[in-house]
Amino acid sequence: MRFDACGRDRGIMAPTRRRRSPEESKAAAITAARELLIDQGPQAVTLKAVADKIGQTHANVLHHFGSAAALQAALAEDITATVCGMLEQSTVARLAGTGTVRQSVDIAFDAFDKHGGAALFAWLAVNGQDAALTPVADAIAGLASAVNPDIRVVESRRRAMLAANLLAFADALIGEKLAADLGVERNWVRDVAESVVLSAIVDENRGAGAASDGSIDAGSNALGAG
Repeated sequence: MRFDACGRDRGIMAPTRRRRSPEESKAAAITAARELLIDQGPQAVTLKAVADKIGQTHANVLHHFGSAAALQAALAEDITATVCGMLEQSTVARLAGTGTVRQSVDIAFDAFDKHGGAALFAWLAVNGQDAALTPVADAIAGLASAVNPDIRVVESRRRAMLAANLLAFADALIGEKLAADLGVERNWVRDVAESVVLSAIVDENRGAGAASDGSIDAGSNALGAG
């Protein structure tokens, strides 16, 4: 309680809210943006909507990102970094014998679908924000050499990653409706992506067999993730 000079009760003081650091504010904004993306779609990721969600002013969020486009680009990078981290962990699990190729495929497909990646990336592309997609593409490409940098392995893995990611992207956008209209089992596209990755692993095995010392890691996943 708070009392005045005469000892009269002035009521209970509200707790003082700690100011967020700039890094904390940006992180909170990106978290809010991700929630808006999943719940309402990419068109809902605006400076005002994010500001309202985290209890800040439009001006504060604008100060941290500069524009709505920059906020969306930061969100795209955050989603990509999260998913790439999950894929790298999947690689470790597979190489340890506790993970599977299908788990990696599911991570990639869920990133585009359940985590809103496909909708956001399509939104950025349609609105001419190609520059925002460059870090996304670079991060995905980086997975190709994350486990084994041998050029013969990397080339095979890049092709598999391209095919698997394009399948995941398209499946997230129109896969459910097309599968229903065509009477095809919903997970069939994931099965195809898994086959592509397994085929690339076979190619990697061949490369390992052709190597003079057989040192190429034939068990690495073509998604760069196991």
